[in-house]
Amino acid sequence: MIGKIAGSFVQFPGILVTLFLLLWFVRKKKKYIIFAAILYLFTIEVVWIPVEKLWVVDEKVVAGDILILGGGVLETPDGVQLSRATLSRLLKGFELWKELRSRVIVSGGRTPSGFIEAEKMKEVLISWGVPENMVIVEGNSINTYENILYSKNLTNEPVNIVTSSTHTVRVKLIADKLNVDSAVIPCDFIIETKVTYRSFLPSQEALSFPGYLTHEIFGIIYYKLKGVL
Repeated sequence: MIGKIAGSFVQFPGILVTLFLLLWFVRKKKKYIIFAAILYLFTIEVVWIPVEKLWVVDEKVVAGDILILGGGVLETPDGVQLSRATLSRLLKGFELWKELRSRVIVSGGRTPSGFIEAEKMKEVLISWGVPENMVIVEGNSINTYENILYSKNLTNEPVNIVTSSTHTVRVKLIADKLNVDSAVIPCDFIIETKVTYRSFLPSQEALSFPGYLTHEIFGIIYYKLKGVL
């Protein structure tokens, strides 16, 4: 435990807190201790846990189809790969499929390189044991709104919509706007919801959470200005 605590303050972003504390110790200027305190608060999970709990939609699973929303792909030297968010959504959808044994709709369109995300998502589910005839591909959408719009006629409602935790509010708003009878099921949580000693240590996950949150807020504002919400 001591090693983890010490390590969190010598790695990014904790090293920034340490550096400002050292500057304060050497120069005795109040601004450095203030900067250290602000950085510390921004990089610990315990500050963001209440925000996450208020933001994330977590509904009970319903007896119906499963709609897994694509979370993007990565261009790598080995080719195009599914992102961590997409793989996490697939895993959650697969767990639901084992429970419900219902059809699975995978939604994700063509990338600039010509890669259709939903087709790769289907391949992964089949490799995990989902029968091919139970996986339906929606490969035309290029954003969240189109994910749900284009999948609506492919599903038997009610439908379980699987997406990343920070994405759930926007998904719920769109599903309600499109009159889709659904339950939004979160996965790919960025920070832990349970408070432990790690919740008080600087971490990249805690630092990244406000960025994801801001992205979603601006996404909702954009859709409202566009008139689709």
